[in-house]
Amino acid sequence: MIQTGNSTVILRSQETGPNRGFVREVDKDNDGTPETIELVPARGILRASKDSGLLALRWRPLSANDTLEAAKDLNDPNWSPVNTSITTDGPDKVAKVSSSGPHGFFRVLPGISNCFSLAAQPLGA
Repeated sequence: MIQTGNSTVILRSQETGPNRGFVREVDKDNDGTPETIELVPARGILRASKDSGLLALRWRPLSANDTLEAAKDLNDPNWSPVNTSITTDGPDKVAKVSSSGPHGFFRVLPGISNCFSLAAQPLGA
């Protein structure tokens, strides 16, 4: 809980279920009743909605270079990168894909950084 001036901000963790993330409550006048309650999704959790006939997939980034992948079957070990542009909308990454055709599954993988390239640099470089 954080108190600033005459307001209180409470963050509650939701660690299980499909809405995993945080709930942010803002009580602007400290009367015990929050004026604003907002779900803040966890990083990497995909959310989907329709946007102009397309399926808009949104997520909070896990890393600077996340990869959106798709598979036709959850049991298939071979997932493929989704070939679409990924844009930024506020804190979210957004990819729009066709909603027609066979059903499929999507996931987000964090980008991998190469720590070994840092080890090869001399000190002070």
